[in-house]
Amino acid sequence: MPVTDIGRVNEALTALGMTASRRGKDWVSYENLVIRQRYRKEQATDVPGAQLRVAVTNVLAAWERLSGMGFDGAVQRGGAAFWLQIDPYLIVSVNNAEPPAV
Repeated sequence: MPVTDIGRVNEALTALGMTASRRGKDWVSYENLVIRQRYRKEQATDVPGAQLRVAVTNVLAAWERLSGMGFDGAVQRGGAAFWLQIDPYLIVSVNNAEPPAV
């Protein structure tokens, strides 16, 4: 999946407790999720956005940590869930109350 700022995305995913399993000069792998740096400055309309669902042990602590990093988003369900736009191509959704969609 292409991202506009791989360093910033990596910081956000690390703050959520994800650990990179491998990395290269312009890519980072989190098991089956591989992100790569997009070098074109303009946002591409041919690249679809993605939503990554993540489960964390403490939703509010994760929200405070990530919102403190300056990401746009919103708390939902009375603090039991939130979403953040961590890149023009990637939204992270944390919702421990619901199982992932199959």
